[in-house]
Amino acid sequence: MADCPERCHCSSPPKMHHHDPNLYHQDGKPYHHEGKPYHPDTKPLPRRHQEPPAPSSSGTARLCVLLVGFFVLLGIIALILYLVYRPSHPHFSVTSLSILSLSNTTIPFNTISTSAQVTILIRNPNKRSSISYDSLSAFLSYRNQAITYSTQLPALAQEPGGALALSPVVGECAAIPVSYDVMEGLMTDEMYGLVGLRLVVQGRIRFHPGPFYGRWGTLYVRCDMLVAARKGFTGQVPVLGNPNCYVDP
Repeated sequence: MADCPERCHCSSPPKMHHHDPNLYHQDGKPYHHEGKPYHPDTKPLPRRHQEPPAPSSSGTARLCVLLVGFFVLLGIIALILYLVYRPSHPHFSVTSLSILSLSNTTIPFNTISTSAQVTILIRNPNKRSSISYDSLSAFLSYRNQAITYSTQLPALAQEPGGALALSPVVGECAAIPVSYDVMEGLMTDEMYGLVGLRLVVQGRIRFHPGPFYGRWGTLYVRCDMLVAARKGFTGQVPVLGNPNCYVDP
């Protein structure tokens, strides 16, 4: 090597330090000098915001099955209660009729004055349901035309399997305007001694099946009867046959 000039220090060129990849860990930290590798902390860092776990499809299906089973059970219970406490319509019948007055006039126009006492028997066929009646009224008609005004009846309460009898006076001799055909038909029937009349009872009805309370409904009853009555006769008249009463609640 040539001699270095004065005032100059000879030095070898700086050594380049090459980073040996075998001397460093994967995270960039060097191994210890003792030859032991560096082990970083393997604990995961806590997450600040963790998403809630998604609900499993099996849990949702189980919940749907439980809800369906619950509603099916409620439907079965409601059907059983309906079959046990299902109410039936009350039975109406006319047992007797007394004519107090039955007259007609053509002056100044065709009118009929009628007054009669009717005995009505009401039976409750339900063994587990009581019945309430309200706003009841009754009137007589001939050939689908009223020949008396409506008479108000008292409110009634009927026990399960019970029977009630009413004997209201219908008409009170009030004159009712009628058509000529109705006037002539009534006079002809009185001449033969057989008069076809209809008793109409209407109002409100409510059933009480067991511990339950039903809603108020409309009651309409019509009883067709054939009575043996002649013109000018007053008093109790025979009711022929068994009058059929139809109930339309």
